[in-house]
Parts: sequence; structure tokens; C-alpha cells
Amino acid sequence: LCIIQLGFLKGIGIGLIAAVFFFCFRYSQITVIKQELFGTYHRSSRERSGEENACLEENGDQLYIARLQGFIFFGSANKILTHIQSMMETQQFANIKYLLFDFTLVNGLDSSSILSIKKLETLLNTKNIQLTFSNLTDDDKDKLIEGGCIPADKENTFVFEDRDHGLEYFEDQILDDYYNTAEKRDAVSSWLDEILGDTASIEVFKEYLTTVEIKKGEVLFHNGEKGDKLFFIDSGLVKITLKSARGREI
Repeated sequence: LCIIQLGFLKGIGIGLIAAVFFFCFRYSQITVIKQELFGTYHRSSRERSGEENACLEENGDQLYIARLQGFIFFGSANKILTHIQSMMETQQFANIKYLLFDFTLVNGLDSSSILSIKKLETLLNTKNIQLTFSNLTDDDKDKLIEGGCIPADKENTFVFEDRDHGLEYFEDQILDDYYNTAEKRDAVSSWLDEILGDTASIEVFKEYLTTVEIKKGEVLFHNGEKGDKLFFIDSGLVKITLKSARGREI
């Protein structure tokens, strides 16, 4: 109708303006932060000793996780900034050291949103809070690096493959700070202490153990193989999968 009344170019222009307005209005109605979680009760899938779990329950309030959703543009990014600013004034944020944005449900990240995210990163730095991300696409990650939201030389500690890997990393940081040890904590000894309860017995048992470092993606064993080894996981994650009758990995 606009094209008939005003001509082709003006009609197209009005249509584009209307489309942009509709897009902004539609996404402004969506709550970009779908869920807020704290490390006190939201944990990684890594097995922990009773002592470690007690420590994380006590100190898990150092970690805040925001599950984001939808398409993030300047309007929704500004909402995130405003929300986090208000949260930082509450008691809930008093002990926060790590903030993780989970992008699993994010459809895309517009370049116009980078400025607001950078403002948030700068604000968090003044409070010594580390801003990190999980489940980023390569394109979104590149935009955040170019915008200065992610240090290119520290990508491994700012970007995680998924939320679970991020949670494990932050749990390790919290535990390291709690124990305040210069050398690596021995998770195996901690577990054995709960089972055997005797230091001498633990040391004897550990003489029969061999430390092995497994690379990411390396297979420990296949289904049906002879079970002649017992593995204790000191750090990291192990994925167990099976093939269904249809060949699907479960």
C-alpha cells in the first residue's frame, strides 16, 4: 500500500523502518536472562569429596551464572548491564568473584551489543569480578575478543566449551583459594581418607597407583573390553557414552 501511495523507494524505506521497529519491540519483550543461578547449589558434574562439597556449599556464593536467551542486540545487552548493576548493590552479590554468561539459548550476538558488554566488563573489573562465557559460537567469540570483552591471550580461562566445564574451573578456583595451598591438592588422597580413614593405609594403597595424564578426546576403554584397570579421577571430566541400536550416541 505504501509503495502504491508513495512510490517504490519510499515504500521500501518505510517497510524497512517498520521491520526494524517490530524487531526491536519484539525482542525487547523477551527476558534476555532466562535463569539466574549461584554456585552454592548449582554444581558441575565432577565428583567431589565430602570435604570439597562442604567447602563449595559454604563458598559457592562466589559464582553467579546467568543463562541468556534470544538474540542479543543493543537493547537487550543494555538490559543485562542494568540488571547486573542493580544486582551488584544487593547482598547476594557481596561475595561474587566470578560471573558466567551461558550462551546455550542465545540465537546471535549483534555487534551493537558489544559496547554494553564491554561497559559491564569494565564495571566488574572495578569489583575484581571476572566475566566469562560458555557455549559461544566462533562468530560471537570473535566479536567479543575484537570488542575487548575477552582477552585474546587468556581465552582458555574466559571462554568455556559448555557451562559444566566453566563450573568445574570456578569450583577449582574456589577450592584452591579456600585451602590456600601452594601445591596441587590431592583429590585421590581426600577420597581415600573418607574410605580408609587411616593415613598409613592410604600411603600403602597409593604405592600401587600410577599417575597417568589423559589428553582431551583420548579413549580410556571401549565397551566389551576386559576390565583390568581401576581409574581414580584426580582432576578433569570423563564422558561415558554408549551406542544405541540405531547407532545413536547416548
